[in-house]
Amino acid sequence: MSITAGNGISGIDATNASVTAATGVTFQYSATAGTATLTIGATSQNIAVATPTGLNTSVLNFSNLGVKVTINASLQTISAANVFTVSTGASSFTYYMGDENQAYNKITASLKNFQTTSTDVLNLSGDISTQSNAQTYLGLIDTAVGNLTTERGNLGAKMNQISYHVANMQSMSQNTKAATSTIMDADFASEMATFTKDQILTQAGVSMLAQANQMNQQILSLLK
Repeated sequence: MSITAGNGISGIDATNASVTAATGVTFQYSATAGTATLTIGATSQNIAVATPTGLNTSVLNFSNLGVKVTINASLQTISAANVFTVSTGASSFTYYMGDENQAYNKITASLKNFQTTSTDVLNLSGDISTQSNAQTYLGLIDTAVGNLTTERGNLGAKMNQISYHVANMQSMSQNTKAATSTIMDADFASEMATFTKDQILTQAGVSMLAQANQMNQQILSLLK
């Protein structure tokens, strides 16, 4: 299932979607009425909306459709088709994670078509009306399980990559906050005392050097 969002919709969770539509989705939102309606195919659901403010977000749970839509404060009153699309089939996504726009911060994952009628992964179409067909179907099931396991392994590897990047970014954030805290929490009294001490020592050293130079002049005056 591939998902595309926009127009103030910052996130869509269709993991448990019970309805799909190949052509698109109708989403209606009214800030004045405080309601939102999601329609997928011939199925609709209307729910109350807690309109977010500032940088906050609200999660609209269309439980009858198995879809959760996260909206932000930039979402305006709309009534339009294809505000976001939900479609079945193969898809891919790319994430950039990190503080630099470099290839090592790019993660690309592909989701293949897992429908039972697809020849891409499962390919389980057929019948078991005869013994030979049933035997053939058992082989197809074994192949489908193997393909499914392979794809789950690929996705698991991508999830591990994402988890690594998230942990690295959290560590960077904590280190930055610690450094900022150290700078902001400096003991100015202690630092000023240290500065004054060093200044006195410097002045004392200069004075001693001046006196040493005067001693040389006095010795030369005795030799004249």
